[in-house]
Amino acid sequence: MAQNLYAGQILAVYGEFDIPYGTRNSVKHIRDRDKTAFIEDLNKSGPGILRKQGVYVFCMRDGNGMLPWYVAKTSASLKDEALSDSKLRKYNSLLHDGVPGEACFYFLAQRERGTEVRTYLSSIEEFMIAAAYDRNPELANTNSAGYTWCLDGIIGGNGPRKILTYKEIEFCEAMGIQPDYKEGINASKRS
Repeated sequence: MAQNLYAGQILAVYGEFDIPYGTRNSVKHIRDRDKTAFIEDLNKSGPGILRKQGVYVFCMRDGNGMLPWYVAKTSASLKDEALSDSKLRKYNSLLHDGVPGEACFYFLAQRERGTEVRTYLSSIEEFMIAAAYDRNPELANTNSAGYTWCLDGIIGGNGPRKILTYKEIEFCEAMGIQPDYKEGINASKRS
């Protein structure tokens, strides 16, 4: 019987949590009192979540769905980092720029205490930034280029769309990888 290799690395998705904001002169802005109300709501709905380490995603939700705008990891706690003054300035910058929709968060954090997740956070953050960047190339992260490597036409990279070869398709299927440019795949097998 195979053992669970990921037991110490399992994260849960917490959210979507709406973050309140005010409006002045038709410009959205997260104020100190909005931050306080948000923290109080989180403590009621998910006690202990703000003390966890993990990865957080700031999104905007509108009629077209959800779009990520900022992704980062915590080295202390979600409360200390995701809601710090410097991060609120980043979120407010997006709101001031007129990004449409309602502001909200997702948190990826350990479900249970006792397991050290810090050693995996950089890998998780890199993956989540790359995924968010694929959805939104205007991601606010300064390191939003995603992976520092790519598999041509399969994972990462911003080059022209590529029709994958049969061997590349076979590799993706064997590895369970969904290629970035799936609509460009040449599905015909070699003769």
